[in-house]
Amino acid sequence: MKSKFLLIIACFLTTIVPGAFAQSYTYTLNGNPINTTGWTLTGTAFNNVTDIMLNNATTSQNGSIYYGTPQNLSSACDYFSVSFDFKFTVTPGVDPADGLAFWYIANPPSGTVLGAGLGMPANMNGFALIFDVYSNDNNVNPPNNPLITLRKFTNTGYTEGVYNGLIGSEVYNQSTLINGNWHTCTMIYQSGVMSVYLDGAATPIITGALALNNNVGYFGFSASTGALYETHAVKNVIISGGQQPDPVTVADLSYCVGATSAPLTVSNTLPGANIHWYTTSSGGTSSSTAPTPNTSTSGTTTWWVTQSAAGCAIESQRVPITVTVNPAPEMSISPAYAEICKGTPLLLTAVGAPNITWTPPDGLSATTGASVVANPVQSTTYRAIGTTPQGCKDTGIMTVKVIPSYNKTLNITINEGESYKFGDMELMDPGTYKGSFLSSLGCDSTVTINLTVDYKDKKTMFPNAFTPNGDGRNDYFAPLSNYPNLITIEEFDIFNRWGQLVYSAYGSKAQSGWDGTFNGKVTDAGVYYYYARMRTRDGVEEFKGEVTLFR
Repeated sequence: MKSKFLLIIACFLTTIVPGAFAQSYTYTLNGNPINTTGWTLTGTAFNNVTDIMLNNATTSQNGSIYYGTPQNLSSACDYFSVSFDFKFTVTPGVDPADGLAFWYIANPPSGTVLGAGLGMPANMNGFALIFDVYSNDNNVNPPNNPLITLRKFTNTGYTEGVYNGLIGSEVYNQSTLINGNWHTCTMIYQSGVMSVYLDGAATPIITGALALNNNVGYFGFSASTGALYETHAVKNVIISGGQQPDPVTVADLSYCVGATSAPLTVSNTLPGANIHWYTTSSGGTSSSTAPTPNTSTSGTTTWWVTQSAAGCAIESQRVPITVTVNPAPEMSISPAYAEICKGTPLLLTAVGAPNITWTPPDGLSATTGASVVANPVQSTTYRAIGTTPQGCKDTGIMTVKVIPSYNKTLNITINEGESYKFGDMELMDPGTYKGSFLSSLGCDSTVTINLTVDYKDKKTMFPNAFTPNGDGRNDYFAPLSNYPNLITIEEFDIFNRWGQLVYSAYGSKAQSGWDGTFNGKVTDAGVYYYYARMRTRDGVEEFKGEVTLFR
């Protein structure tokens, strides 16, 4: 008697790994109604319109379906993928059994084994992915079914618990996936490795090395029941493969002159693929090193690239990848430098590229376009960033120096009789004066002068002696005043003791004084008499007295 059995796991994955080989064959089993052209049904298997039912819900059922054209998988370059939907339907009150298998075997199935053999032949060569629902392994307690196992067979059949030909590791106790729904399984064979993906995971649940040494074989499914049962159905089957890899996927590149370039890259490659680079579309010698475009000069260069699987010399078709190096613009701004009065607009024009952006925006009428008006409040360096349709850029630079207009107030003090030059005016009287001035650029500035006059106590005196001996001290006799610029000497006369006039002067000559001579001759030492009449703002003042000349 069979022991109590756990339902088979659902193998679930959709398009986990994209095909990377050009498919030389594709077998499908799909549609509504399902199209079985090219397929052979045996035993209890039948077309259930939308799926293939491999057995009925009863005991001792044994059914299979296989593609009638054998496929040679003996080359090290072979690649194939298998994707299918499957479902196990449990009859209430009946423990489900026995399971389903997908296989590739050397001959059409014959001598199949019911129940524990899952409808596969007792003696076969090939491999199979097995979903074993019922525990027939008496050495395991408690049972570890449902289990999933990947096996290679060499003149043998499947026996649970016998691990000859095991590929990878078995997956046990998958009862959490039992829900009676349709599920999907994907198998990938590539570079001598078989991988099985479940539940949409990106990581295979089973993976292992598999050497294909059959000359020819048949792809197919089988299922069986024994004393216990469930139904097993498949649909949406796609089996495809080939030897030449699919072309890699490339993207043409564009650089600007002088830009930093990187080695070329490709996508849609095989795991561990060998990449081959060529400089011609056919012939030539390949390089495994990806080219790095030279961006020092403009122009267009094309390389061609292929891929091959590890251990396989068959390359994919050559795919061209074109790299274009576009010329960079050369930007300039007119004027390159300018000085303006604050508040004076200035037209700036940039040339060198069709698309131009200006920065900073301070004082600009716009930030895009070939021409803008600048009216900054302070000196500013502007940049015109030019961009070509290919995205190449250059920057033009110019500086606007702003000459500021200003209002300034000065507090000025002068002595009485002095003057202060203010523009074209000579200021002598106290008060507030305003004037407008232009810089060399014509920039207006306003200056306010607060003028203060320092009025002093006015004093005038005459010395009582002098010594005209040429020693630089007291050599002249003249009036002394603390406000000489306010005095006008109208008359200055000097007499000797006999009343003879020996010196007479007025104005600036009188302020210089008498040098002690008469008619060019030195006078005698002694007492002399002077008379002076001076005019000030206050009126006329007269001075009389005597002075002693010492020799």
